[in-house]
Amino acid sequence: MGKQDFVLDVKKLNTSFVSDGKKIRIIKDVSLRLRRGSTLAIVGESGCGKSVTVHSIVKLMAQNAIVKADHVIYRSAKDGKEYRLDQMKPYGADMRRLRGGPRSVWCSRTPCPP
Repeated sequence: MGKQDFVLDVKKLNTSFVSDGKKIRIIKDVSLRLRRGSTLAIVGESGCGKSVTVHSIVKLMAQNAIVKADHVIYRSAKDGKEYRLDQMKPYGADMRRLRGGPRSVWCSRTPCPP
């Protein structure tokens, strides 16, 4: 199976928050691959880091967050281009374009209404 078969490839994602001068590690060495045409479910108990993991991937984190990864790669089906999300600015033009235009909706935790 070639790398082009994966739409999302995350390797060793780590997220920490700085609070009261201390670095608190929340996400530790998460790796995942999402095969094109398949579905990935991230499940777990409340507070286990599901939302922090996804927000870390799409760079929607608070300013006190520190996100590091060996790589976070998104391969677009639309233009066939490979994007290194881990190297993009969180609110740069490229990242905003990938997340969607001003009419796009980001739904977390609960399904979006039809």
